[in-house]
Amino acid sequence: MKTFKKLIGITAIIAVIGSVFLSCDEGDNPVKSSFGETLKLSGQVNIVKEDNSILIEDDMEKYINSFINPKYEIFKGTLNVSDNKSGTQGNIKTGILNFEINAPGEVLLIPIGNLIESFPSQELNNQGFGDLIKEIKADNEDVKCYLISKLQAESNEYESLRRSNQSGKFSISQFVNYTVSINTDSVSYIYVTDKVKITVTGGEEELGDVTIKCKSGSFSLEKGWNSIKISLSGSLSGDITEAMASIVEIMANPENIMKGGFGKGTVTISFSTGDSGTNWVLE
Repeated sequence: MKTFKKLIGITAIIAVIGSVFLSCDEGDNPVKSSFGETLKLSGQVNIVKEDNSILIEDDMEKYINSFINPKYEIFKGTLNVSDNKSGTQGNIKTGILNFEINAPGEVLLIPIGNLIESFPSQELNNQGFGDLIKEIKADNEDVKCYLISKLQAESNEYESLRRSNQSGKFSISQFVNYTVSINTDSVSYIYVTDKVKITVTGGEEELGDVTIKCKSGSFSLEKGWNSIKISLSGSLSGDITEAMASIVEIMANPENIMKGGFGKGTVTISFSTGDSGTNWVLE
């Protein structure tokens, strides 16, 4: 199962991008992107509906699609959640999130330039994706910020609560030729001490025959709390036996990841504000 997730979830290879900077309804507050000095998060919480009856040897397509295009169900339980860095507490009561955080204290704030500098240079370069984002600039370097990408779940079954969404499709033809498409969205919440415009100059990296691109663009953050969404979409195709062999090699020698061998395709990453099309999901 982990091997197939490595193959089909090509997003896992670049998940570091989202983790640093960042049935179900359409999502709560679908177009709101700024929240003022107090961030109030609420709404129905969901979990991924697991079907352990699907076996890979019985139906490979159905098995892989079960996590490429996950099905969600309403969470009806009660548990506490928190933002670890600030210590702010919240809860999920009978499936409904209730979390509120005010403006973070001075000790928690960092210059927005520090956040930007640590993003491409430290994480992407470590993963071999140094050219994926050429530059991120803020037009007001005096701004300080605080970032929340997830809430910690106080549970033995779940680790965190995120605002996200994922959909996709995997198929096999003639027993060996595979195609896969995937779309993911992940939302983070950022507090800024003043209005600031962020400009992203995108680039691209080649992962064998897979091209990973980052779209150029800009977005403005208002003083107070804002939401930032990172979106990823892509499609791949190739010979599944060759792809599996490449993955086995990479699992044994991670430094060979840039050689690719997964097939051919394109993956595109973009940044925007707002949280439309996303839902609260316990993981």
